[in-house]
Amino acid sequence: MAKIEEKPMGPTSLAIPETDRGTRSTEDGKIAVLNFSLIKPWADLFNAFTLGEATSFCSEMKSAKVRKHQILYKQGDCDNRLLFIYSGLLKLTYYNYEIKKNALLARLREGDLCGADTFFTFSPHTSTLSAIEDSRIIYIDKQSYQKIKADFPGIEPKLIDFCEKKRKSMLVLNTQGIERRAHNRYNISLQGKLRLMDSRGNVSPGSLQVDVVDISMGGACLMAREMGIGDVAVYNQSRVQLNISYQKHSTCYDITKFAAVISARILPSNECSLHLRFETPMDEAKVFEIASETNILTFL
Repeated sequence: MAKIEEKPMGPTSLAIPETDRGTRSTEDGKIAVLNFSLIKPWADLFNAFTLGEATSFCSEMKSAKVRKHQILYKQGDCDNRLLFIYSGLLKLTYYNYEIKKNALLARLREGDLCGADTFFTFSPHTSTLSAIEDSRIIYIDKQSYQKIKADFPGIEPKLIDFCEKKRKSMLVLNTQGIERRAHNRYNISLQGKLRLMDSRGNVSPGSLQVDVVDISMGGACLMAREMGIGDVAVYNQSRVQLNISYQKHSTCYDITKFAAVISARILPSNECSLHLRFETPMDEAKVFEIASETNILTFL
């Protein structure tokens, strides 16, 4: 997690008048309770909160300066902060290992946020966040948020809903058309087995039962149940062997693919999603055949 410079919320930090700071003293770096100037960019979120939720959430938020070109987190890093952009300009980029190029996913300005994927799940970042110019962010860490959630359990669905709406409105692909997965994806419903591989390419004897929910030439998304945090940590960033079978007419076809787990996440439903990148792409005709024979729902 990148180090950011916290500042006390004094007269020189955000130049907020004393009359607008709230009525309760706070620790260094923490935002005064219900500081209306600071929560204004996220008015829709705070409108959804009750007064108790809003007060607790605001009191746990912190402010920090970010210098030009500073990296807040890198693709593959783990982080426990939900970041709100108060001022300045930042960017989200993604390095596509298949085509060995960086893609610009989004430019973030006042009112935007990022970090939700890792904040709500046990997973590393799938993008890199850096500052284009000197900026200021407001953030809350997961430990502080867990304390709030213990007192106000109803706050989580409101925050998740807001983050998802913001994410959809922010992520605009660049004009080069470089996407996180370079190939077309198909929604499917297929069972499979996943096995870990060691550095020598040896396959572990045990296997994990998975549901394959989408597939492309370059990779697949899997869902697994009953995985503990330790299990997720073991599979994340690991090399694996995926075995799947599908039936066409009266013939059963078996497929084995070697892949890297580029992301593993524990979802709010307690299921785990595993995103795989195949070491060698599948034939496009074979991918389409699998999709056609396994109840394709939609083309993404």
